[in-house]
This record gives sequence, structure tokens and C-alpha cells, in this order.
Amino acid sequence: MCSAASSMSITRSQHDESGFPCHRVHVAERVGYYMVDLVAATRRDPNLELGASPRGALALLKLSRARAALAGREFVTPDDVKAVAVPALAHRLALQPELWVRRVEPDQVVRQILDTVPTPAPADLPDPEF
Repeated sequence: MCSAASSMSITRSQHDESGFPCHRVHVAERVGYYMVDLVAATRRDPNLELGASPRGALALLKLSRARAALAGREFVTPDDVKAVAVPALAHRLALQPELWVRRVEPDQVVRQILDTVPTPAPADLPDPEF
């Protein structure tokens, strides 16, 4: 388990106190496309033999919504997506064999992808309509 995943655990009381069902957390269209772009980038990355699947994209969506809800927000930000991308995607990737020899970790590849895929600017994000 990567260290980022273990730092994301919550207690039952924290979950109960959040009080907002994750499936109701709004994802702006641009943020949704950002998630799709991240997952697509894993499929094109030359360092990877196998990129993230549609289940990886769904995990990214669900974890982003959960992070926003725990922060008391009813909408997902690009920062939510970035914060959960490594634990959502890294374990789903298959590295090229030569990267194993060089001791490259899937976490590093996801971080590189996060650095290369353009993040939607705050001005591009619509205000949530609630």
C-alpha cells in the first residue's frame, strides 16, 4: 500500500459527520474531463505497459467526491483530483519491464502525468448551482 493511501483513512465518526452523500457532490464538466484526460494519459504513457481502466476512472471520480465531501464542499476541485490520483491509479498500472529494473514506482509515473496534463484553471470552473 502506498503511503498516500494510508494517510487518507477516516474514522466512522468522521464519515458520519460529513453528512453529505458523496454521489451528490457536483463534478463540473471541466473537472470531469480533467479526470478523463488523466486516465487517458496513463494509456498513452510510454513508461506503462498497461494504463488505467474505466474502473480506475470511476475510482478517481469516487475518491475525488469523497475528499470534497470530507472537506465540507458540495463540489469537486482539480486539487481534490490531484490529491487522490496516486492512490486511485498507481496500483492499477503495469510498468514497462525496464522501469522495474530502474526501480521506478507507479506512483512516480502518476505524479509525472499530473505534472503534464493541464489542470483546469479556476476561472474555467463554473460556480456550483445549488
